[in-house]
Amino acid sequence: MAAKTNNVVNEKSYVFALETRETHYWLRSMRDSRILTFEQANLRLKEVQESIRILTAVVKTSQRSRYTKSNIQHSPFSIAKVPHA
Repeated sequence: MAAKTNNVVNEKSYVFALETRETHYWLRSMRDSRILTFEQANLRLKEVQESIRILTAVVKTSQRSRYTKSNIQHSPFSIAKVPHA
């Protein structure tokens, strides 16, 4: 169950990161075409850039975690857990 939940979270985080990058593009376009003032656009761009950083870190961490767990589980040198006595 947890693996399915993690996969869903990873997929949604990835999609959200892509959408946030697109928002960043459109905000820059609106600023450059003067639909938004420089101040309005830059305020929103700072927020979007912070979201991009956070989401990128979430996606990278989850990918790294998934890769590491997969390698450990399938390694011929993996150590079996021993229950505590």
